[in-house]
Amino acid sequence: AAAVDYNGTNETPSLRRRSGMEWQFGLRGRNLDHAARRISGTLEFTYRAATAAWYSYNGIHIYVDHEWRLPRGQYLLTHLGYTYHDYQGRDPLDGIGAARRDHRLRARLIYGVPLLTIIPGLPKFFDRSAITGLVETTVNRSNIKNYRYTNWRFAVGITKRFDF
Repeated sequence: AAAVDYNGTNETPSLRRRSGMEWQFGLRGRNLDHAARRISGTLEFTYRAATAAWYSYNGIHIYVDHEWRLPRGQYLLTHLGYTYHDYQGRDPLDGIGAARRDHRLRARLIYGVPLLTIIPGLPKFFDRSAITGLVETTVNRSNIKNYRYTNWRFAVGITKRFDF
């Protein structure tokens, strides 16, 4: 078997086609009147002007986030997002003959709890440590079959905060 030199990887030719300007205009709002809950929302409009028309698009992005501080240091974070991309040109490699239109929906839920809430009496080192669980789904619907998918993601993590 021949050795592969990964350090000598050439630039991908499609990168030049993706390069260009991107403009985003948006509005954001946040509810700060409740100590235990915060809701924020975002509405963005995007124009991506890539070198190749099939990488250029107009987009709309709508996001809603919710943070909820629960008793005993627990928290719940939720995210719901919708994205629409209207591509400007037909990709010559997909064989469809139509410009791409994507609708993406993403939902995420994160729950966190301090380790000392679960296991009281741990050493002081575990102060400001938490265990978190995440579940997320992304559903992308497109007029081009190759760009349709549904993904699920699950994660569990332990965090420790250090202050200097």
